[in-house]
Amino acid sequence: MELAKGKLADIAEHCIYEIATGKWPPGMKLPSVRAGEKSWGVNRLTVLGAYRELEKIGLVVSKDRSGFYVAENEASESTEANLVALYSRIKKLIGKHSDFNLAYTFRFFNALAISESKTHPTHAFLECSDQQAGDHANEIYQMFKVYVQPLCLEENLHEGPNIPDSITTLMTTGFHIKEVMELGKKLKLEVTNVPIEVDPGAFSKALESTKTAVVIELEGNMSSNITQDVKNLTENVSIEQKLVKDVETDVSKLLDEEKNQLLLLSPRVWGRASSEIKKDKRVKLIRFRISDSSWKTVSNSLRIPFRAG
Repeated sequence: MELAKGKLADIAEHCIYEIATGKWPPGMKLPSVRAGEKSWGVNRLTVLGAYRELEKIGLVVSKDRSGFYVAENEASESTEANLVALYSRIKKLIGKHSDFNLAYTFRFFNALAISESKTHPTHAFLECSDQQAGDHANEIYQMFKVYVQPLCLEENLHEGPNIPDSITTLMTTGFHIKEVMELGKKLKLEVTNVPIEVDPGAFSKALESTKTAVVIELEGNMSSNITQDVKNLTENVSIEQKLVKDVETDVSKLLDEEKNQLLLLSPRVWGRASSEIKKDKRVKLIRFRISDSSWKTVSNSLRIPFRAG
């Protein structure tokens, strides 16, 4: 990624994208300040300042005489050994009631727990659009059969999204960690950063039937990063990028002017687009999915033992 010399914000945003998309996983050491100077063409104070900004919003942590590292979520204490021990205690308690069938009792408890998780969820996934928040919540349900409340950050912009009283943990991505950390601090809720990646399945078929696609975004650095990720998914399609200010007006104009181009809308552009734009067959959402390396982070937050693979 090309960065404007001396622009601390550009470096910080580039790092946020690398962390948010899982390219820099939890626990990874960031490039040293000296390496950052050479790679990004800026002085050490600019690199250090960018890293300090990431530290303030909770994406990285500094270690004395070692450097900066991508922050890790706290490990879950809910191990399988603990669950087996708990099962034994509950089994003895149920055994005191001769009118209870053990297997049926646990199936009944399971049904109650699932029902309660839907009506009183403990976790919420916050994203910039209903679509993206719902996608991530559904991914988690498919993986763990645990309901997570999807919430849109764009709703009630001045007051923030309406958080149910049952929520104890807010999940989000590195793209929105700053605002969600502020919300979590205000409401005294835990916050989990979940790395994601571009989902090629969301628009791969559409790419096969076009020669040119345009990534539509609101901000330059984000646009460049997303465009590069999309380019990595295809070799036969020319991928361009376009920044917009007024989503409805600017995207509608592009649809009128460019009849044969495929428009790929970033999640936050999609969240601000009208239903008419979304229905156009030449428009596709650039969906993101939870990266494979992030499932342990999610399971830790949910306090569920995780088996890789």
